[in-house]
Amino acid sequence: MRKGGGTLAIIAGSLALLTSLFGLVVGGVVGEFSDENLFAVTWLPLGLAILILTLGIIVLNSTNKILAIVIVVAGLFGTVLGFGYGGPLVFFGVFCLMGILGGVLALLGLIQEQKQSEGSTG
Repeated sequence: MRKGGGTLAIIAGSLALLTSLFGLVVGGVVGEFSDENLFAVTWLPLGLAILILTLGIIVLNSTNKILAIVIVVAGLFGTVLGFGYGGPLVFFGVFCLMGILGGVLALLGLIQEQKQSEGSTG
């Protein structure tokens, strides 16, 4: 279950990265013609997508539950950001929901592996 959750987080992070790059291009074009600060629409999704993707790769071979929890928190933050702003970031929010699911699966797999290792040694 840990490897499946990590793989799902990798897929979600990759798709969120593509969506955030699209949002960066669109936000950059819109930002040239408006006076608004578009940091939350352009650079923040890119950072969250990279975080979900990187931690998804790391959690495949890790036994640390903190990484899976950080994936879930980053996914929650990305989902709120994506659905809050709308536009192309709605797809970013959907992919962050996939990241949340991947983080939860990885966390459950890590807990299950920890219980099995405690049962075999104890």
